[in-house]
Amino acid sequence: MPEFSRRRLLAACAAVSVAACTSGRSSHPRPEPSDPDTLARAAAARAEQTIAEAYDVALASATIVATPALAARLTPLRDHHRAHVDVLVQPPSPSPTPTSATPSASPSATGAASTPEAIVHALAAQERSLHVQLTAALPRVSAELALLLASLGAAAAAHVAELSRR
Repeated sequence: MPEFSRRRLLAACAAVSVAACTSGRSSHPRPEPSDPDTLARAAAARAEQTIAEAYDVALASATIVATPALAARLTPLRDHHRAHVDVLVQPPSPSPTPTSATPSASPSATGAASTPEAIVHALAAQERSLHVQLTAALPRVSAELALLLASLGAAAAAHVAELSRR
């Protein structure tokens, strides 16, 4: 298997980011700009998709491929984010009138990380960012969506704990 250079890893991250920005889910309607719950749900889905793709890039790196035990730890975390995306893109049930939109934060890619420790550190930073984004949205959304986002934020915090484990 060929070794990934930093340049190749950065190019892969860039390609994933571009693909994420340009690939739409045509079976799901675009959010209405005036509906804060819809905007918050879409922002959370994008953030979850971005971090799932960061895990894909990390798992495809030669560094992680050469470390099967670490790959076994990262794979379920990536799968959690994929499941979160699936939940978030489901049509929401009717909810009370919310007050404002949720800002979207885009977690950074794993970048040029070349050691297992650096990759895990980069993923943990993304998980922390996701946790902050999801919990920041709680006061601005309906109670039903707040429960979902709080649960997803707790999962991100649990992922940080798992990634911090040696």
